[in-house]
Amino acid sequence: MLTMLIAAALAAAGEVPTNLELIEEAVTEACLALPGALEAPSGDALAVRIEGDHEGNWLVEQCATAVLEASGFLVADSPRVEEGSPVTIRIRPMELAVTLTGAGRVWLIGSRRVDRLAVCELSTEVVDASGTVVSSIRSGASRSDRIDASDLARLQGASGEAWLTGGTPAQSGGGILEPVVVTGVVASLIYLFYSSRAE
Repeated sequence: MLTMLIAAALAAAGEVPTNLELIEEAVTEACLALPGALEAPSGDALAVRIEGDHEGNWLVEQCATAVLEASGFLVADSPRVEEGSPVTIRIRPMELAVTLTGAGRVWLIGSRRVDRLAVCELSTEVVDASGTVVSSIRSGASRSDRIDASDLARLQGASGEAWLTGGTPAQSGGGILEPVVVTGVVASLIYLFYSSRAE
């Protein structure tokens, strides 16, 4: 539901989401499976622990906490609650990145466009107070869109983190058409040059 609100707000504003906003939508959607994995009734206290050393762990923790709290669970800081908490949720991001999947032109002289793909794959274990794994789930989500290449630097942000910037887009679409056009222009110039010398 939070993802739909974010998407609706962006659509109403007419703005293209930044890379961070795009991956946040994917992470939030992937976290929507968490409340269903819990056997504890809402209102119980639980701890969220993010495992692994991914640079985006903070985003996963933020989105997981927001989804669980919206579902009625009391999520507290991990160090304080883990000792007495009946339930701990361990989340490991398996894949979390924005990638630029392709670049090309819509038409022969159209503006250059870039395809973005935000992917989030989470592996989650629900652990009870005795340390026994009660359940384990994998959830994931992705978001994609196509943006103008001129907007790319603004949408990537200033963080410089590789998982958010997306790298360099791969050429697609115009990869065949552009060389044909260039070859045609060069061939016509050569023809004009030699035909004007013959007179």
